[in-house]
Amino acid sequence: MYYAHQYIDENTYQIAKYFDNGDSQNVSPNDFDYLKWIADGNILALEAKGRFLSIVNGVVVVDPNKDAILAAEEAARAAKAQAQVAKAQAFFDNLPSWAIVDQAVTDISDLPSAKAFIRKLARIVYWLARDQ
Repeated sequence: MYYAHQYIDENTYQIAKYFDNGDSQNVSPNDFDYLKWIADGNILALEAKGRFLSIVNGVVVVDPNKDAILAAEEAARAAKAQAQVAKAQAFFDNLPSWAIVDQAVTDISDLPSAKAFIRKLARIVYWLARDQ
């Protein structure tokens, strides 16, 4: 059995108790067995659980590129959101008024014009379903 500090960020950790059978559980810093284990001179294992953390020579180290990586991810997220807004705006800009749609339905007088209208309607339904 041994204990480890599992670092979530450079300053925050939780204490894990590992059993000989491979199971583990989190324990309180005030856990009697943990405190006794430390008092007996045992050495804690260090584990990096955070995305940008590593353990180097027994020290928790933060990836020096963390800020740049996070900034690039945020920029990509913002660009994607902006593209979605632009796509929605283009859709609404190209959407005919209800009066035009109503007139197109009213103007259906024969089978070929009905087929043409249904084809346009099917294309719109397809686009909406594809973009969901």
